[in-house]
Amino acid sequence: MAQLGALEALRSGTTFVLDDTLRAEDYAADLVPSGLRILFAERTWDRARAAVSQQGPFDPDPALGAATLERAEALYRQWHGAARGRISVAVSAWSPDTCSPEHLQKLRALQERLDVPATIHLNQAWGEVAAVKRHRNMLPSEYLQAIGFLSDRLIAAHCRCMTADEEQILGRAGVVVAFNPCMAARRGLSPKIAALEQHGCHITIGTDNMAYDMVEATRTGMFMERVRRNAGGDRPTADETLTWATTNGYRAMGVPDGGALRVGNRADLIMIDALKAHLVPTTRFVSAFVHQGQASDVVGVMVDGQWLMRDGRVLTMDEAFIVREAERIGHTRWAERFAETGGAGFLPGFAPRPPSA
Repeated sequence: MAQLGALEALRSGTTFVLDDTLRAEDYAADLVPSGLRILFAERTWDRARAAVSQQGPFDPDPALGAATLERAEALYRQWHGAARGRISVAVSAWSPDTCSPEHLQKLRALQERLDVPATIHLNQAWGEVAAVKRHRNMLPSEYLQAIGFLSDRLIAAHCRCMTADEEQILGRAGVVVAFNPCMAARRGLSPKIAALEQHGCHITIGTDNMAYDMVEATRTGMFMERVRRNAGGDRPTADETLTWATTNGYRAMGVPDGGALRVGNRADLIMIDALKAHLVPTTRFVSAFVHQGQASDVVGVMVDGQWLMRDGRVLTMDEAFIVREAERIGHTRWAERFAETGGAGFLPGFAPRPPSA
């Protein structure tokens, strides 16, 4: 399934992936042959029985926190700099409501010692805000500021449920905001990108757990922010949004010489078939592609001067096998899950096939 995600990202023209994950050591070796540039970030936390936006008391579990920090550092030792530098490792805190001050300070110290970026899910839901207010008597961004966790090397995902003061806090620290527009649209909650950018945040585009299609995510981000600004429908421009999805993403993940076609930059690029009905006439191609482009328009992907996809054919992964196997695994696991629950919960039209089918 990890290979399926990498394949989907590759087909939409992605060259660099930030994977905020659990137990990356279980599958990292399977993603290296894809040829993608990958920044793994092993998630850490120390709240017992934690869940997103969990209410109730905060029960710290020091052993859990220590174990997650050890996994993060072990991943760094094993994979940072692998594949001639294509693979790198960052550190990750799950969210402010799942991490004690002590845990976040230890993670910040680890980040400094390893000299890597960090990431966190921040202000992603009002339940998170309520939990942090209850536990810390502060808003999430205030909490991170108070313990010294904010920096210009922190990538904060979502930032949807924020006050104006919090936006300024992040901006003063130069925090990177990973705008996940498709998930924001699904939740009906979107960050105030214009305000965050004005205050000093750097904006990038992510997918969260929606389709790993950066063409779709980039366009959705542009459209959603135009609706939010309600300022005539021309800001942000296609060029600005494309910069969020390319140059800003590379820079946030520690690669300043990538994400744009410039002399001296790394040889990471994509090729697009411009002679499509929805893209011609090619008079203003960036605008046409961001407004109307599709993942299927991407016909070539190169990373570090090596072709990963050329003439529409993926060269580094067995696409047919991965898709078939993912289909089999998905049906098998869903069938097992419903068997465990006595078949309860089937939705109309949803019928996973058991392994013997």
